[in-house]
Amino acid sequence: MKCLYGIINSRGQNHFDLNGFGVDTISFQGLSAVVSDSEETELNLMPKQALAQYLLKHQQVIEKVMESFSIIPIRLGTYAADEEAVRRILAKGFPLIIDMLSQVANTIEIDTVATWSNFEQQLKEIGQEPAINEFKQNLRAGPKGVTIDDQLKIGLMVKKALEEKRKTISARLQADLMSISQDCRSHEVMDDKMVMNCALLIAKDGREEFDKKIEDLDAEYAGKLNFRCVGPLPPYSFYTLEVSELKLDEIAWAKTRLNLPKDRISQDQVKQAYRRSAQLAHPDIKPGAEKEFQALNKAYKLLLDYAQAGNDTLLVKAREF
Repeated sequence: MKCLYGIINSRGQNHFDLNGFGVDTISFQGLSAVVSDSEETELNLMPKQALAQYLLKHQQVIEKVMESFSIIPIRLGTYAADEEAVRRILAKGFPLIIDMLSQVANTIEIDTVATWSNFEQQLKEIGQEPAINEFKQNLRAGPKGVTIDDQLKIGLMVKKALEEKRKTISARLQADLMSISQDCRSHEVMDDKMVMNCALLIAKDGREEFDKKIEDLDAEYAGKLNFRCVGPLPPYSFYTLEVSELKLDEIAWAKTRLNLPKDRISQDQVKQAYRRSAQLAHPDIKPGAEKEFQALNKAYKLLLDYAQAGNDTLLVKAREF
């Protein structure tokens, strides 16, 4: 089996060495897939520690290649049977890959996180906002004082105000950073202390300008925020390739489920068939039909992929974020 890491714009044979672990390239019409010989691994069956090591190795390979080439990362855990199967992937995705490589040429990704420097101080300041402060004073002046239910209400008010403040500052930060970036992807914040979590795509020669912008933002917020930047990275958050080998028996099942013909289908046909079936099987209309509706959605997604692949079992597409 061949484990796939990414695709570069190169016609020649390339070898990359990571402390004794080597990866090579397989070429097709000016594109090269970065691969290594490997047994196929089921990621969902791997222990957490082994999975973390596997992910680290995958990232190290891509970042090593990135030192010499612009690279389109391939989703973790992608395999092909042999060299011919790799070339089939390159051929199938050729127009998409060429376009993606043109988008990432001479760019890097920098993952940027902003957190509150003093989270407790933020909570205190929000607790003194007029609406919340007035609500607390009214409770204290009441005959019952502040009950447990009242405390929960106050807590919810503080949480809502904190989230609104976070969103406002995050939007301002990202707008400022976009002025020196080519693109931005917002990621989910991990906890209440995190204000912003995003990936930025910048020009390779724009790192100094980016660092200066972070310094300016740090000064503007007067130490209230801590900034952490990780990069340069390959464009994981913007241009990652997904490769899927669809199964004919599952496609046949999905066509039957959506009452579609056995011959060629289009994405419009799939969408129309789904809408017709969903109107009859939605749990709001048909109580107890949850499993039926889940099966319907599975068939819908599978056939959309199949139609997108041109009614082929091999699908090569950009990962959706």
